[in-house]
Amino acid sequence: MTRRKCKDFKLFIIFSLVLAVSAFFKFPRVVNSTATSSQPQSNNNINMDAATLKNSATAGELERLKEEEARLAAMLASIRKQKLSALRSRPLNIGVIGFGRFGQFIGKSFTKYANVVGTSRSDYTQIAEDMGAKYVPLSNLESFVLNEDLDVIVVAVSIVSFEDTLKDLVPHLKKRLETKGNCPLITDVLSVKEHARTMMLKHLPEECDILCTHPMFGPDSAKHGFWNGQKFVYERTRVDKVLLDPDIPRRDTAYRNLADNDSDVDSESGLFVDVQGVEHNMHENSESHVESMDRIERFLSIWEEEGCNMISMSCAHHDEYTANSQFITHLTGRILGAQGLRATPIDTKGFTNVLKLVETTTADSFDLFYGLYKYNRNSMEIIVKLKESMDDVVSKLLEKEGKSIDSLDKKSCL
Repeated sequence: MTRRKCKDFKLFIIFSLVLAVSAFFKFPRVVNSTATSSQPQSNNNINMDAATLKNSATAGELERLKEEEARLAAMLASIRKQKLSALRSRPLNIGVIGFGRFGQFIGKSFTKYANVVGTSRSDYTQIAEDMGAKYVPLSNLESFVLNEDLDVIVVAVSIVSFEDTLKDLVPHLKKRLETKGNCPLITDVLSVKEHARTMMLKHLPEECDILCTHPMFGPDSAKHGFWNGQKFVYERTRVDKVLLDPDIPRRDTAYRNLADNDSDVDSESGLFVDVQGVEHNMHENSESHVESMDRIERFLSIWEEEGCNMISMSCAHHDEYTANSQFITHLTGRILGAQGLRATPIDTKGFTNVLKLVETTTADSFDLFYGLYKYNRNSMEIIVKLKESMDDVVSKLLEKEGKSIDSLDKKSCL
């Protein structure tokens, strides 16, 4: 290669390197310029991608939750079948004292899950047979208690006759304890709970487990036999000679000493308090305790299977609530019924509801109404408040006319 050609070749190499370096340093600026000019579009793309991902996640999550819901529903259905099978595999023998209108009403549903024996003053033999139950006259109460091998006795009599019925029942329960060594679970269905609880604790042998219940419905409010969604209130009161604290959930139940004393240990009942003040009970793991709880759960399961809304509540709280709901409803219905209200051709819907209230409340016996008043210590307070409210409303009306309630002529209302 000549010297000139070599020189030209060197110049070519140098020129190429210059172009390459120039291009290298220009490229980033071009890229940055492009990025700068297209930044809004890129951000939009990012936002769109994030929204798409979010929507996809939401859709996927909803599908997953539906699948989980279906799985749990299937599991619940399976558990309910197992529970129903367990309930029917070893059906309870349930006796109903007071086989009148309400006793028949609950007895008919009991026959789906249990062997039912009714007893009452009147002869309901045919009615019992028609529903698949057995009937024993109340005059043969001893046979009812001793010979029917009852697991549960439901006392379904009126409030005013409840204590006398318990007194009549007790001698036969004691005889059963002497001859068979056991006592059935005793439960009530009264509309007042503190009275029922007090009377059962007072009169029944301590070997009898006690369950206080109130079905918040009856033959009229559930006249088609559907209990689904109806409220059922209950308190597990005494189990295996131990008085339960109704204000503490069952799984964490604290047991109260049956005897009121200051000792830390009760040797007879097996109750003691640890250093943290937590109460314990030696019966908890005993066979008798397990059997007692199982019997209570089986009885409650009947109401659950019929679709009741199960509400665990102390008797004291129950009576406080019902005075402000059930008693005032009956009181208002009775007061309006005493006015002799009648339907007219131009009744409003509101007045029709008033007439329905009167009809529903007056359909129950006056003994029930009297029992709601006498055996709920909150009832008189409700009556006083209602009277005060009535006077207050009337006073405001009279003030508009410049009059006072004291000057009101009750006969003419002028």
